[in-house]
Amino acid sequence: GLMCGSEGMLGIITEATLRLLPLPEATRTVRATFRTMSEACACVPRFTRARVTPVAVEVLDRNSIKAVESEFAFGLATNAGALLIVSVDGGAEEVERASLMVEGVMRDGGGFDLLRSRTREEEDRLWDVRRALSPAMKKYGTLKLNEDVVVPRSRVPELIERVVEVGRHHETFVANFGHAGDGNIHVNFMCDRADPVAIARARAAVRDTFAVAIELGGTISGEHGIGYVKAPYMDMAVTGTTLETMKRIKRALDPLGILNPGKMFSS
Repeated sequence: GLMCGSEGMLGIITEATLRLLPLPEATRTVRATFRTMSEACACVPRFTRARVTPVAVEVLDRNSIKAVESEFAFGLATNAGALLIVSVDGGAEEVERASLMVEGVMRDGGGFDLLRSRTREEEDRLWDVRRALSPAMKKYGTLKLNEDVVVPRSRVPELIERVVEVGRHHETFVANFGHAGDGNIHVNFMCDRADPVAIARARAAVRDTFAVAIELGGTISGEHGIGYVKAPYMDMAVTGTTLETMKRIKRALDPLGILNPGKMFSS
């Protein structure tokens, strides 16, 4: 509906009814390393062809792998181009079948150092790599500019390759990771919050990243929303006609401009 995604700009929700779902009987996670990001991402559509619907498909790029390995020594191959973590859930028998299919797809797709969980404890250890990313990146800077661009799944390898080049161009460390299943990638530029020149370089890298995402058929936010921070970039993501239509809806429902003023629209 109209309210979904409006970020509190069109009204106030006073009541919501939720439907609760039971926890799945079983879960399994499979993790594999790949030589390239293209190899890792090519596995994603193959899961569908294998009649498997994962509940999570996370991918880490080369810089993310290096960051967590140098800080926490998980035993990852630091020369790897990507790490793929895939989880399935459901009934115990189905989960066993699905996790074996996932493992097979990843192995056939060039994955190595494959690990498949058999207990919840093993599953948690496989996900520890992903959880360790944020603390691992702190050594690369005291300020993180975390964006969440989204592109078609098939364009994820190109997105990450070009974002790495953007970081190199602006002399700013960048690590990419995110949801390969829907093309939503978290781009993290690191800099020193006490260095205004470094911050300016990082912000320029963010703008260039948004331009790359749009060029590849995506947009500037997959799940975080626009808010205040991305408001200046809205004209990159939508046409002037679309932007004006959104503003007209805003004026119609909030003529006094009292609901989250300044959000999404910088003026």
